[in-house]
Amino acid sequence: KIDGNDFTIGLIDKNNNVHNEERLMGKFTLSNYYSTVKCDSNNNLWIASCSEVRLILRVWNPKTGSVKSYPLKESISKIDNPFLIIDMEFDSKGNISLGSTNGLMYFDVKKEQFEMLNVNPNNRLSRNVFPCLHLDSFDNLWIGTEGQGLLRYSSRVVLKSYVYKKEDKNSITSGWVNKIFESGDGKMWMTTEAGLDVFDTVKNSVTPYPISKVLSGVYFFHGIGLYSPEEILFQTNLGYFL
Repeated sequence: KIDGNDFTIGLIDKNNNVHNEERLMGKFTLSNYYSTVKCDSNNNLWIASCSEVRLILRVWNPKTGSVKSYPLKESISKIDNPFLIIDMEFDSKGNISLGSTNGLMYFDVKKEQFEMLNVNPNNRLSRNVFPCLHLDSFDNLWIGTEGQGLLRYSSRVVLKSYVYKKEDKNSITSGWVNKIFESGDGKMWMTTEAGLDVFDTVKNSVTPYPISKVLSGVYFFHGIGLYSPEEILFQTNLGYFL
């Protein structure tokens, strides 16, 4: 919760009770705003904050109360467009992939270094908006993009793209990929503005489910996540559905 210059962390326990966690967060000077917040495997809280002149990645240890900051100014000095971190994801080594308004960034936690992952500087994929990231159980990084469909980043040198093709009934649904999650059987589920898609990692195939064939009058469609092993919760302009 952000209110004026106060930043409050709300914790939800296993009984669905909400607790306000204010330890040391009051020491943060909120002259800008926080764009994304995520917890790593060690329960450290990582926070990306930004303004017109400053972009910082912070990590807060709730047990010790320590806070450490990593400015991105030098790493993005050659980028002319406004830069904003939208999402982050941790790999098996604890390093962080950062989805931004100007492509994909990587942060090496041990070296404390940022790196822009431009697969091809002349390719507009490298300069695309990456609002959604998900690392699956096979260490594939799945990237939802604003205008280039779904990307799978399986290594530092291989980037596979899945895009909507009107003539291909087995391509993903059209629009912005806004949510990615993995089911217990290893399949990747994603939602776009036009529907739901399932990617079979074994068969390397996509099964699309256009929302227009299920619900009429929907112009807003956004995935929330797995409600149960067999149910998916999503939000539309008509309300929430399973």
